[in-house]
Amino acid sequence: MKSQILKEIFNKFLNSFHLKLEIVHKSYQRREEIPINTTNNTQASPRIVSDGTGGAIIVWQDERNPLTTGIDIYAQRIDSNGNFLWDPDGVAISTADDDQTLPELVSFC
Repeated sequence: MKSQILKEIFNKFLNSFHLKLEIVHKSYQRREEIPINTTNNTQASPRIVSDGTGGAIIVWQDERNPLTTGIDIYAQRIDSNGNFLWDPDGVAISTADDDQTLPELVSFC
């Protein structure tokens, strides 16, 4: 059964080490958490938009390289069942020198 991603719970799945997304199945009988990023570092400022096909694109600021590039922006795309469509640790959007913070997303779907 396809899952439905609920935006209103997105801000509840961030902790200091692992970004997680809660998937609520259409039957509302079962919930599961999907780790979006499990690297051992701090992630913050997550944003989520629909990808127009039932999944989502999530971006966040990430401190996996604090001594080289500082705070970077990473992203992940998942399908409606929570499967990763991009690299399991996320895709670097910006790793320029100095800090990149507070990512934003826009969807035209």
